[in-house]
Amino acid sequence: SLGRLWALDAVPKDAGLLFLPAHNIGMSVSLYLAPLLELLGVRADVCLHRKTTRYRQLYTAPDLFGERYGGGMEPAMREWFLNRLPPRGAVTAGRKVYFSRSRLGPEVGRFCNEPLLEGLLEKDGYEIIAPERLSLEAQVTVMQDAEALLFAESSALHLYGLVARKGQRAGVIQRRSTVPTLIIGQFRDVPIDLCVIDAIEDILWPPLRAVNRSIAILDFDRLRDELSAQGFLSPGAEWRGPAVSEISSSLHLGLDVSGTLILDAERRDWLRAYKQRKNLRKRTATE
Repeated sequence: SLGRLWALDAVPKDAGLLFLPAHNIGMSVSLYLAPLLELLGVRADVCLHRKTTRYRQLYTAPDLFGERYGGGMEPAMREWFLNRLPPRGAVTAGRKVYFSRSRLGPEVGRFCNEPLLEGLLEKDGYEIIAPERLSLEAQVTVMQDAEALLFAESSALHLYGLVARKGQRAGVIQRRSTVPTLIIGQFRDVPIDLCVIDAIEDILWPPLRAVNRSIAILDFDRLRDELSAQGFLSPGAEWRGPAVSEISSSLHLGLDVSGTLILDAERRDWLRAYKQRKNLRKRTATE
């Protein structure tokens, strides 16, 4: 939806924004739209289109950002967006931040033993940031101020892809077998290179159909070597891997008493069997 906002400069000043949500999400959309529009200094009224409505006049414009560009943004849109962001001072030299997922809890996709990783990075001078606990403006302020930014692979990268600045270094610790193409695409036309760090030893899944519950086990030695090679970790930084008991404890957070986990290589077969069992129950219920 952001890719048409540039046209506000070309329509009458009293034109509102007509938002057509793809799903029946009701007023909750304003929780996300309002802070973003405020950050960009957009004062237009927002209309949520929920039923058949006749408008006297409508304006539209080419979409210059998003999935049709593989996550990229046309130069005119990039210039419009950056000119709308609040002015910032220079990047703070030496400031290092890590954007974590651990505060989201065990019910979402995560790293095994991420709190241990946070502790090690903190000892090396990183601030640990849980972006979901900050306002949108506060997130942008941190993202534009830090010199080194390290991310647990997450949607926080979509926001950073909008506000990244020259003079920064950014890395993402991979959480899934491949980083989503929209994230990679979004960084093709920003002023920094995104360093992707793959230190995954294995990926496990709870016995659930949900696609956002994977647990990545990291090879901490490989992660240390990659972070050091890419300049995200100080020479001689304190480091250790998790003990076997720590790995087991972290893996089983949020699971039921059975504690069952499925290997990534076995998940497709599990999903197929799950679907077959579900269809069998349906047929049995109708007989």
